[in-house]
Amino acid sequence: MLMSLGAAAGSAATASLTPQLEALTGPRAFTSTDGAWRSGGPYGGDVQALALSPAFATDGFALAGGWRSGRYGPTGGYGIARTTDGGATWTALQDSDHKWDVFDLALSPAFAADRTAFAGTNVGLLRSTDRGDNWVTLFGGLPDCTHGSQCEIGRVRLSPAFGADGVVLAAPRNAGLYRSADRGDSWTRVLTGTVVFAVAFARDFASNQVAFAAQFDGVDTTHLMRSVDGGLTWSVLFSLPATQVNDILKTADGALLLATGDGVMRWAPGPGGYAEEPVGSGIAGGVNRLALAGDNVYAAAQGGLFISLSFGRGWERVPDTPATPFRAVAPCPLWGSCHGVLAGTHTGILATPDDNWQPWRWLAGPHPLFASGVAASPNYALDNTLFASTDHGIFRSTDRGASWQLMVGGDPAGDDYTFSAVRVSAGYAADGAVFATYEDRTTVRAGLYKSTDRGLTWTTSFGVGGGRALALSPAYYTDQTLFVGQGDVVHKSTDGGATWHTYPLAPPEEGFFAYEIEASPAYAADHTLFATGFGRVRRSTDGGLTWQALSTWGPSYGLAISPSYLADGAAWHTYREIEGVGDGTPSSGVFRTTDRGLTWNWATAGLPGAYEPFPIPLAVSPAYATDHSLYTTLSGQFVGGTSHSLYRSMNGGSTWQELGPAPGNPNPADLDITVNPSDGLTAHMATAAGVWHYTSLCEDRLVNGGFELDLGWQFPNTVYPAGYSSARAHAGARSLRAGIDGPDIGRVSYSDGFQVVTIPSGAANATLRFWWYPISAEGPLAVGAGAGNVTAPSSELLQAVADRALPAGVLAGDRQYLLLLDERGTIITSLLWTRSNARSWAERSFDLTPYAGRTIQVRFGVYNDGDGRSTAIYVDDASLTICWPAPPTPTPTPTVTPTPRPVVAWRYLPLISRRYLAPTPQPVTATPTATRTPTPSATRTPTATVTWTPTAAATWTPTFTLTPTASHTATPTATQTRTATATWTPTFTPTRTPSPTATSDFLHERWLRSLVVEPGESGRLWGLTNQGYLMTSADRGATWTTAPLPADIAGTPLQYVGYVGMNYNAPQQLYLGASWNGLWRSTDGGASWEKRHPINAGPVTVSLDDAATLWIGLTGTNDLHTSVARSGDAGLTWSAAGTGITGYPASPILIDPQAHNVLYVVAQGSRGGASLYRTFDGVWEAIPNAP
Repeated sequence: MLMSLGAAAGSAATASLTPQLEALTGPRAFTSTDGAWRSGGPYGGDVQALALSPAFATDGFALAGGWRSGRYGPTGGYGIARTTDGGATWTALQDSDHKWDVFDLALSPAFAADRTAFAGTNVGLLRSTDRGDNWVTLFGGLPDCTHGSQCEIGRVRLSPAFGADGVVLAAPRNAGLYRSADRGDSWTRVLTGTVVFAVAFARDFASNQVAFAAQFDGVDTTHLMRSVDGGLTWSVLFSLPATQVNDILKTADGALLLATGDGVMRWAPGPGGYAEEPVGSGIAGGVNRLALAGDNVYAAAQGGLFISLSFGRGWERVPDTPATPFRAVAPCPLWGSCHGVLAGTHTGILATPDDNWQPWRWLAGPHPLFASGVAASPNYALDNTLFASTDHGIFRSTDRGASWQLMVGGDPAGDDYTFSAVRVSAGYAADGAVFATYEDRTTVRAGLYKSTDRGLTWTTSFGVGGGRALALSPAYYTDQTLFVGQGDVVHKSTDGGATWHTYPLAPPEEGFFAYEIEASPAYAADHTLFATGFGRVRRSTDGGLTWQALSTWGPSYGLAISPSYLADGAAWHTYREIEGVGDGTPSSGVFRTTDRGLTWNWATAGLPGAYEPFPIPLAVSPAYATDHSLYTTLSGQFVGGTSHSLYRSMNGGSTWQELGPAPGNPNPADLDITVNPSDGLTAHMATAAGVWHYTSLCEDRLVNGGFELDLGWQFPNTVYPAGYSSARAHAGARSLRAGIDGPDIGRVSYSDGFQVVTIPSGAANATLRFWWYPISAEGPLAVGAGAGNVTAPSSELLQAVADRALPAGVLAGDRQYLLLLDERGTIITSLLWTRSNARSWAERSFDLTPYAGRTIQVRFGVYNDGDGRSTAIYVDDASLTICWPAPPTPTPTPTVTPTPRPVVAWRYLPLISRRYLAPTPQPVTATPTATRTPTPSATRTPTATVTWTPTAAATWTPTFTLTPTASHTATPTATQTRTATATWTPTFTPTRTPSPTATSDFLHERWLRSLVVEPGESGRLWGLTNQGYLMTSADRGATWTTAPLPADIAGTPLQYVGYVGMNYNAPQQLYLGASWNGLWRSTDGGASWEKRHPINAGPVTVSLDDAATLWIGLTGTNDLHTSVARSGDAGLTWSAAGTGITGYPASPILIDPQAHNVLYVVAQGSRGGASLYRTFDGVWEAIPNAP
């Protein structure tokens, strides 16, 4: 698509932009029609502009855009993204060549009728009158891009009466303010001079024609300007020295709120003009945008998302939102009919469909991120874990790429940065080590990120890192060795990155620039490394201290080493010539060595060999010793081709098979391969549009089964050799011919073609299919032989035919055959042994499943006895299809559902007219100890990614499975439902640690937050007080004593958020939900405690039927994205169980004693209000509130 920035004659106002829509996937994983490709992101992007339709509650329409701070100005824009389903899915409104920087967005108040939207971008002010399908650049008096950055429009605002008056104000990013009164067709400059940072219309603009603008004087002062004639003329209302104003908003009480670089200022009108009023300390730091939500005000600030319920006088952080910089916020324009809010950050969009009742969720948008690297856990078959390095951070998936979680972003968040390579330790299950290289292009700074807890927390070092050349020793868990290539040197660390030593990769005059580094799988023994880059491949055999250039081609790019390198000496690299030699040599391709790099040979058969796109990423199967599989993909610009196809070789690179590009044809950057018993090999491809995964439950193991190419098949040089033929073909232009079709040569001859293939041991079935065309002047061997086999001779005779050494006179007459041999050429069996003169195409198929796990030779051939009569066969469209077992379908746990469901009705209960007085507690006798002053726990500050950091003695690996749910028809939702499991392995049992002794009058000073009672008339009571201590009573509450708690949760940590639970079938088993301090359990009646899981546990309930089944209410934002969680193993692992609940549990989860699968809970909204919920089958339903 081309975009014209110059106006054509006779159309000075606009220049047409007709974008080609590029559909992007939403939160549900994308799967192609053939079941091979899928992607679940990662999604995100800098979101600095948002605009919601006035009818957002019903049409779900919104626009998003953004940019980043580059070294030389704004960069990193992705154009305008659109949603029509409340944010569940997003569509890019430009093609890949026109990714505009978007500074501001605005929708008409009459959008349902006029369908009009405006966008302030780096290419000017754009307008659409068809809901974003097409955009035009507006001129008619606005500056154009021939004057540098003057065409960049930083702010655009529409009159509240735009549908009637057509008034628009637009502020370029460098200077001045422009006004249009005809919906943007023509413009007048109404403010000259320096830049206008903010523009706003009064809420009652239609009646008073008041508008405001903040103009910076270019030195240190911002002038707050006001117009009382609809923006035609302006005057200074007041001035603000040393202040930058980013946004202006007029509240319902008439005050002006100013978003500044240091919080929010409130200016109220009075008899003498506007006067500044104090603003509470709840908000500080830079504030980027303000937005009205009815009478309330939202603020997108550097320190998080804030709300004011007092017209800007006081502020509080919005619950359940992270303390990450927020760049934009957009509540429903028609507040009251809709309470949804979208908020933009540097890493994506956070949203809630209802800010009173429903939690905030990250949306899968506005676009898939540019993924530079992808790496699988060595234990992928068990933990399903992948890491992706992107231009917005390091993401982790624990559900095979169906969904992703941001683990760490760059700093500063708004810079133009990228994470290039990501590598996972071979000892990941034990050490949790992950490394990633980082480059901040804004500040020209390179670094290395390291995590030792599976990505939950990270440390950063700068100076080493930046590119793709990153390698870990396969023995990293024990030797702590890693390598980073930068330019023509390699940095080596033997202490996990704490210190580094630098060694030259190549002489400076060679201009070598490292691209990739890989360590031999046997590095601990052979100390071998390979490096590719701008030049020939280099190898080190002394652990990176010295390097030698190898006899191969360059520049070299992708690199792969056989997992069996110690035995087979195999390695591969991709290359591309700078200038072709002109003799037909492929300009790009793959080289292979089988002697540890001493000699290299081309391995390009089946690859296009074009200059660009060309093979860059290269990856080898972990099961290469048995499947011989290797993958590469084409990357780069469309010079000599138009596809970023994935290719696979099943014979170590000898021949390649094209698998096609990922949907949308995104440009690939990296590959990793996993093998899983349930779905075979999966290629994980990092691309410019997220991470894509290629898995096919069925695959063709024959290369060139259509015989259209000169590869894959071998034809022994005999008296009358077989070969490719264009004489007959079932499809296409060619087939395989074996035997003599024409005059007989009068001599005994063998004529065959064969291919060696491996049938994987895990294959569920393997089927050989082909079409054949038999011809014989001798006629059929027996009646009906053309349609089937004739009884095969002995294996000795078959072996003689296969060896082309049949003694004379042993076999009378010609034969057509299909033989199976092992990889050494020994006969296994015959599938066809016949002679037919059918002279027509017929399809044949054979089940080869019994040969799973074997490497076999499939040989089509003809034996001619030389009696003067010819016999031949033609074979076409051959395939050997192997299929993997289908993944198992989970079996739902059966439950007993009461029938019928009772109708809930509420009635008032009589009030208790007199209160029972608590008995005076008896003094507690205890050994005097020094008074313990509880140490206040650190306030938990949510970040862009929720991080649970367990104690040093424990290991916790959360995994998440995305479960899409249908959106409500009437009310579009911005949430998604995920099913997750978090696993925690406790490795300690705390010693008995006494809590402080309660005073004798504790009931007069305290109250019980949570209470459980042991069954029976004399059962013990356990209560958790509002000061965070556990009390127990053995006499039905007459007297109380303290129960010991670990010191790290007693007191302050449980003061506001503690809950106690009991296993009523074994009352000595107690639980404590300690919120951010995790879930704790005692099995000895409170004498000692162990931490079961770091999950932010609230109320705890134990099943009445199974002591291992627990339910907890979750407090605040959590990685399970739910309000209620369930465990089936006494708290070690958890899954989401809160589908249908909005808000957070404010009561214990109660079990119906008559029907144990019926649960009740009261949930409280984040902004107040509470509802009763009930579930029969895992899905919660709201019960009408009591009058």
